[in-house]
Amino acid sequence: MRQINLLPPELKPSKQAGILIKKAEKFFISLLLVYLFLMGAAFAYKQYLDKGLGEYKDKKSVLSNELKSLVNVETSTVFIRDRVGKYKTLSNRDIELTNLKLFESSHQYFASDSKITSIDISENNISYAASVTNLASFSRLLDSLVKSSLYKEVALIGLTRSEDGSYKFGLTMSF
Repeated sequence: MRQINLLPPELKPSKQAGILIKKAEKFFISLLLVYLFLMGAAFAYKQYLDKGLGEYKDKKSVLSNELKSLVNVETSTVFIRDRVGKYKTLSNRDIELTNLKLFESSHQYFASDSKITSIDISENNISYAASVTNLASFSRLLDSLVKSSLYKEVALIGLTRSEDGSYKFGLTMSF
């Protein structure tokens, strides 16, 4: 096909301008290719970073869930430890109540003329410091406590006779 040039010859570009335009055209095409390559590389790098970020988010959620379960375990452990402490307190009270019942049982053997000056109730025994007005009351008390079989052992911790004929003594009864 034939080309028809309708421009007047004075507006025709010079040969040097044509070469310069062709060089500029090649330069801009190479710039466009570099730009497209850099855009592609940036897009690929963004995808790579998004993938890495997704993995870190997954790890974070797994660790967060694990931390929540550990917090629940710790809370349960503290709750159980608290309950065990309260149970131990209650079981100690049961021992004290049992000892108090043994004290009440042994107290019935004391004669009406006897005076108890001190009592010590511990985990394994009951100790009395007491006095009676005569030897008969003292021997009845010891005989009754030994025969009652409330205690494994009844120990006399000293015996003192006063000028008025009363007897002061200490008793420790183990169970």
